[in-house]
Amino acid sequence: MKTMFKAAALAGAAIAGTVLTAAPAAAQVGGLAATDPAQVVAGSSALLTAYKQIAQTYSAQAATASQLSTEIQNLGKQLDTNGDNQISDQEAAAARTSNPALIQQIDAKEKQISTAQQPILTAQLYVVEQLLAQFTAAAQQVSADKKISAILSPEALIYAPPAIDVTPALTAALNARVPTASITVPAGWQPQRQTMQIHQQVAQIMIYMARQQQQQQAQPTATQPQGR
Repeated sequence: MKTMFKAAALAGAAIAGTVLTAAPAAAQVGGLAATDPAQVVAGSSALLTAYKQIAQTYSAQAATASQLSTEIQNLGKQLDTNGDNQISDQEAAAARTSNPALIQQIDAKEKQISTAQQPILTAQLYVVEQLLAQFTAAAQQVSADKKISAILSPEALIYAPPAIDVTPALTAALNARVPTASITVPAGWQPQRQTMQIHQQVAQIMIYMARQQQQQQAQPTATQPQGR
């Protein structure tokens, strides 16, 4: 059975204002450097601004998707026969036989969510692709400025000191090259595969940072000792 609802397309729009914590600025080591392209894109000012604009432009669609997801969660409670607040494959399979009408309701609402989220997702993908179009040029600029012979992805490294990270420098270079990004998607535009992959990673980064921010805000403030 499908997940109860997909929130990835809404996550970036909902938390676009989150400030990403960049790694410490540092120079390359031994001619080598490393960065995560998704982190660079996620930290760019153009993306954060564009995601805010997308959230405002498609606020009605986001609200519709949120309402539908709540309705699906409420319907899903009827499938949770063992009361563990989770829908197992066995419970879903049993419901398809015992209560097919309920499953059809859930499936229909999931399709409605996908329809509501589509313009949000497409606009976000278009923003990401605009940034990726200038990523190589930004990397070449940073390489020339810092005398770097190669920039590696984190997956290619077994170990590296913090000084090898050039994410802040790349983000600054990308900001200069793409100060703003359009959220108006051209007719017939289709994202590249790399764009979809980076978009998913950006959404995960932003969700992680938003959760960290929420946890920090939820921590009780230490009581200051009163003066005599």
